[in-house]
Amino acid sequence: MGKKKIFLAIGLITATVILSISLVTAKNINTDKEVERSFFQVENLTCGSCIVEIEKELKTHVGIVSLAADLSMKLVAIDHTPDLSKEQIAAAITKTGYTAKALTKKELFILSEKAVTAAEQQGSSCGISGKCCGGSKDNSVSSANEQDKQPQKSI
Repeated sequence: MGKKKIFLAIGLITATVILSISLVTAKNINTDKEVERSFFQVENLTCGSCIVEIEKELKTHVGIVSLAADLSMKLVAIDHTPDLSKEQIAAAITKTGYTAKALTKKELFILSEKAVTAAEQQGSSCGISGKCCGGSKDNSVSSANEQDKQPQKSI
């Protein structure tokens, strides 16, 4: 695998943690405890409302520190204390009606590889509608002045 793909995979994983971030306030959490990050594949994760339902349930569990979700990959990253197992967290998410499966590091890597492949097939470095950072499919970005010169389409 080339360096570009490795950096792209790392970027996608980082984006997973950054995109759609929503912090969950944990009950009685001792902040000097070690924190782990676990990743979950969540079925039927389609919108912010899904995340809100999952957040509501997770807020009732001591040890949840934060939650981040990437809706396009149906992936949820959860920071938690070691006294909560991945199985307990998956069960809590599943309880909300969204079936969750804890991912191993290998499964997470395979998922990121699939995202990289899909992005490359779309001609972009991110999987968002074939565009990256406001650019077109060929990753070109127009300046504001160039966009002003383009004829405006009426709706």
